[in-house]
Amino acid sequence: MLYLHLVLRQLSKVGYHLGIIGRIIWSFIKSGPFSSVLVAVLLIAGAVAASYFFATPGRIGQVADTRAVTLIRVGDAVSAEPLALIGTVRATREALVSSDIPGTISGVYRSLGDFVNAGTIIAELKNDTQRAQVAQARAALQKAESGVLVGGISVGNAESSFKAAEDSARATVLSAIATIDDAVRRKADAAFTNPTGGQPNLVVSTSNSQLVNEAENGRLRVQALLVRQQNVQVSSMSTDELIAELERLAQEVKTVQAFMQTLVLTLNTALATFNVSDASIALYRADASAGLAAVNALSGSIPQSIDGLKARRAAVQIAETALATGTDGTSADISGAHANLAAALANLEKTLIRAPISGTINRLDLDVGSFVNASQPIVYLTSAGGLEAVAFVSGNDIADIAVGSRATIGTDVQGTVVRVATALDPVTKKAEVRIALPPSAPLVAGQSATLRIDRAVKKQSATQSLAIPIAAIKITPDGPLVFTLNDANALVANPVILGALRGSTVVIESGITADARIVSDARGLKEGQVVLPE
Repeated sequence: MLYLHLVLRQLSKVGYHLGIIGRIIWSFIKSGPFSSVLVAVLLIAGAVAASYFFATPGRIGQVADTRAVTLIRVGDAVSAEPLALIGTVRATREALVSSDIPGTISGVYRSLGDFVNAGTIIAELKNDTQRAQVAQARAALQKAESGVLVGGISVGNAESSFKAAEDSARATVLSAIATIDDAVRRKADAAFTNPTGGQPNLVVSTSNSQLVNEAENGRLRVQALLVRQQNVQVSSMSTDELIAELERLAQEVKTVQAFMQTLVLTLNTALATFNVSDASIALYRADASAGLAAVNALSGSIPQSIDGLKARRAAVQIAETALATGTDGTSADISGAHANLAAALANLEKTLIRAPISGTINRLDLDVGSFVNASQPIVYLTSAGGLEAVAFVSGNDIADIAVGSRATIGTDVQGTVVRVATALDPVTKKAEVRIALPPSAPLVAGQSATLRIDRAVKKQSATQSLAIPIAAIKITPDGPLVFTLNDANALVANPVILGALRGSTVVIESGITADARIVSDARGLKEGQVVLPE
């Protein structure tokens, strides 16, 4: 505005001089020859031009060099920008269902999208053996309740059952050793050269060298187990030794499982070469997969054998105690029968895949005949109780978010923060934030969404950290600073200490107060420069 005012004043002066020139020319026309008039006009015009262009160069240059700036009060500089995150939409209640034991799916009774109540059987594993055990346990309970088994007869039957359990445990040990040997030596070793030596080598090539190393190291670890198992003398083992051997085999099965799983993964990524064809790779993969399935079955049979042997031994001890004390053995038999039935029902229940909550089936990875591993998620249920968005924030941002803060999901869905974790995850170093969504939100569980959460920042005061636009900061070799104005409209540098970034703003830890008025854009400015405040 000041520059425009000066220009208008100069134009008015030019108009004034032109008026004088016009009067002079008119007087010359009436009194003298035309050439004299022309010379006079040229002289006067040159004088006017010289006076205009050279009379006030300092003021014109000064206006051209003066920059207009905007001042802002630090306390009112900005409102904290919303925190931008990427979150996941999910049901307020959900459940990932897995099988308790490995096995083959024999029946699937619900479909994707079905609503099921809590406790509903969604599918079941092949469980002929478990159902037979339940039938036997029920028959034994009925027989015990009839009062036929008393005194020494009860003890004899208990001992007979215990002897059968011991024989079954020995058979389980021998079967497990044979299964592991077959899975490794006959099925897995086909894909190795020097499998029993100090450094087994895979015969196939793959782009994932890490998998190859894990498979070769796994084969080396398994070799020690095979050597130990070859020397097991199960026929002379006592009951305690049998239980210890079964428990050790259960741990060794896990080691073999890990090796076989790694081998299958490696063969899935194998590439045909000059020495190994696609057909050979497919054969290796089929053998390894069959061996893995056989080993997986052991993780269920071995624990069952341990439990059965311990239960039969306990039944003998109960019957012997009852006989020694002269009490009626019928009550002890009934208690033992009830315990056996409960154990059989528990084993059967492990083969049934039930819904832990009422909700809709949104994932169903089940087919009749397919094999599932223990703890493998196979069903995903979401309740009808509503949706929520879940996101994770860093330690710098968690202090700015509070329960009740407003959040925008996507472009226009409004939600409310209902939960903020009080600590950071030790692995990710982030805290979980949950946002309640309205029932009418056009979102579905499982999708990703952009979130903008309003920061719970209190009004700035002179006693707390202040946030100002990044553009107001001038970075110099001596450190960051902001500009204020003195009475002569000259820039005054104020060194500051910077804090955390918040979007397009930065926290000022010290060096300026909330009442100070600073230049909003410090780019291109320098200390002492005279400016025009707007």
